[in-house]
Amino acid sequence: RKSTEDGLEQEFNSLDAQREACEAFILSQFEEMTYAEIAARLNVSVSMVRKYLAQALTACYALA
Repeated sequence: RKSTEDGLEQEFNSLDAQREACEAFILSQFEEMTYAEIAARLNVSVSMVRKYLAQALTACYALA
């Protein structure tokens, strides 16, 4: 699982504008945090977390 996380992090790092989306995705999928917990960690609203996760999933689908 760690190698998958490392690979995703590398891909997202190449997309600097997507850094927040990457962090939200990792917190959600690998740290198993709730949207509210992620929002508190990133100091954003829950709706912004939803937007970040949608962006991250779109990026993942583009890689597949």
